[in-house]
Amino acid sequence: MPPAGNSIICGDCASVLPTLPDESARLIYIDPPFNTGKTQTLNRIKVVADAVNGDRVGFGGRAYRSIRIGSQGYDDTFD
Repeated sequence: MPPAGNSIICGDCASVLPTLPDESARLIYIDPPFNTGKTQTLNRIKVVADAVNGDRVGFGGRAYRSIRIGSQGYDDTFD
């Protein structure tokens, strides 16, 4: 049974959330995994309107093409 009142519960969301009553939380903070052993990469993009070769859809169904303008990453492995 989960604790009553204001609480901080640390655990895996897949196992903890099902134990909580419906509508029992105003905020749930889920921290992303760390030390995955994989390279984490973030690609920066810009989009331009392109009705013919668009790879994403925006407001009103308008098509846009993504252009990668940069990338950075790090090895997510720590001692």
